[in-house]
Amino acid sequence: MCPSELHAFQEALPEFEKRNTIIIGASCDTPEVHFAWLNTAKDNGGAESITFNLLADSNRNLSNTLDILDSTNERYDKITSVLLMDGDNVTYRATYLIDEN
Repeated sequence: MCPSELHAFQEALPEFEKRNTIIIGASCDTPEVHFAWLNTAKDNGGAESITFNLLADSNRNLSNTLDILDSTNERYDKITSVLLMDGDNVTYRATYLIDEN
């Protein structure tokens, strides 16, 4: 996610609320990065004035669960006990609407 996307969703927030829907922003950045965005003015590329929650998926658990990481050719190195992969290991841009049912 980027600040411009956050601001677009913030502007649409009343429409989501009319539909009893919540918005949660998620990125692979850390909580500290989110804090910095929220304390930086919109005119300076920040996310100041965003009122919905931001989820820090810095360990990429959610991204892995949703299978939205740009990663290919995963392989386990038995010698180093490390999972290796090709790709950027960043999320594809996406919008998800999840129905509670």
